[in-house]
Amino acid sequence: MSLLGRILQELLYGSPSEGAYGDGHRCVSLWPGDSMIVLDVVHDEIQFVEILHRDSLS
Repeated sequence: MSLLGRILQELLYGSPSEGAYGDGHRCVSLWPGDSMIVLDVVHDEIQFVEILHRDSLS
């Protein structure tokens, strides 16, 4: 697995965005241990999750 594959995992909830999310969008950053989780939230619903600096989930 590539270096990028080892440090980045992504989870998509809902339909993919065709550009910026627009009004009602906010990013929420969480720091569990040595990892970082970034949530893209639109109108109080999670749309996309990025898990950075984490060992592979596979």
